[in-house]
Amino acid sequence: MRRTRCETRIGFAEGTAVRVRAGVMDPDFPGIHLGGWAGTVAEVREEAAGAYLIQWNPKTLEAVPRVVRDCCKRADMVFDKMWLTEDDLEAAHAAESDWEPPR
Repeated sequence: MRRTRCETRIGFAEGTAVRVRAGVMDPDFPGIHLGGWAGTVAEVREEAAGAYLIQWNPKTLEAVPRVVRDCCKRADMVFDKMWLTEDDLEAAHAAESDWEPPR
């Protein structure tokens, strides 16, 4: 059954602290693990329910590997934020104690 616009559930509001679930890979650079990266929802795409622009927090940005920064620079992309889906994310408070640095 297809949901109407009013029935579409959006799980995270702008400003919500989130963390990337374990096992999630970078959609642009396969092989880069994003599990544990944390940030804040900066924008929600309503026309594509479940698409979130995540602004990485300072702790995550400090730990972003050089290879990720280099790949982003070569591809003319930013590394301080990323679009991800609702399935890729969880509330930050759910697992802050086992935060994994980016690799």
